[in-house]
Amino acid sequence: MALTLPQRLGRQRLACLVNREDVLLTRPPLAVGDCLPRLEIRTRAVLAELDATTQAAGARRGVFGSLAWEVLSGENYRHAESDIDLICDLRSHRQIDDSLQALRVAFARMTCRLDGELRFPGGDAVAWRELAACRHRPVGQVLIKGLYEVKLKPVAALLDSLLAEPAHA
Repeated sequence: MALTLPQRLGRQRLACLVNREDVLLTRPPLAVGDCLPRLEIRTRAVLAELDATTQAAGARRGVFGSLAWEVLSGENYRHAESDIDLICDLRSHRQIDDSLQALRVAFARMTCRLDGELRFPGGDAVAWRELAACRHRPVGQVLIKGLYEVKLKPVAALLDSLLAEPAHA
């Protein structure tokens, strides 16, 4: 595990080895709404709109990375080149398409970089821009961060992990 210290401590990077049995508590990523007050107004508005759009699609979103550290600690972690890291938990094909479209729109409008991952049932996560680039090429492969390993996986295998959507009459 790696950890970057806040700005006032020189943003030094620390490498940490943590045994699973020593972890006392884990929690889901922070809600987007909890992080908005730390952002400048334009970015806040774009991120709030993205949050509402993905929520309407039924995808669960969260914030991690430097923005989350700022909210949790009250310290300044971000700088001019910092990005915002989001994670979206998906269960259906519709959620992928709706979330990717919302992420593309937000990315184009943000004053900082929008990064992050889409997480599939079972825990596999892929960078949203990487999946967007090959969403309709099922034989293409993407880099997956699994619960215990990092590997290449065909897009089709990710899509197979999604819930079947009911047919409309």
